[in-house]
Amino acid sequence: EAYSIMRTREAWYDPKIMNAMRRILDLESHGEVQFVSVEELTLNMLLADDVTTDAGVLLITRGQETTRSLILRLQNYKRTRGIREPIKVIVQPMDIEVEEGAETAVT
Repeated sequence: EAYSIMRTREAWYDPKIMNAMRRILDLESHGEVQFVSVEELTLNMLLADDVTTDAGVLLITRGQETTRSLILRLQNYKRTRGIREPIKVIVQPMDIEVEEGAETAVT
């Protein structure tokens, strides 16, 4: 509901924020929300909440997609300083299309 109101006032808001918000809402309706540890992060997850240290210091804002570099940095930071877990992420389901009648042959 808040997003709908914000869309009527798009000129008031940064387009990057509006796009990130739309993306999160789209994924929440089509993806699966999970709570994971840093070690369980995989590529292309969407951070549904901010990632902070144990002390509450902001490290990464929500809306970021996980990359190899980001995951490695979070793993390192967890070892040295600590990260508040679990981390709320959105996982998009795999789109696997199988043609009807398609068969695989093993030779």
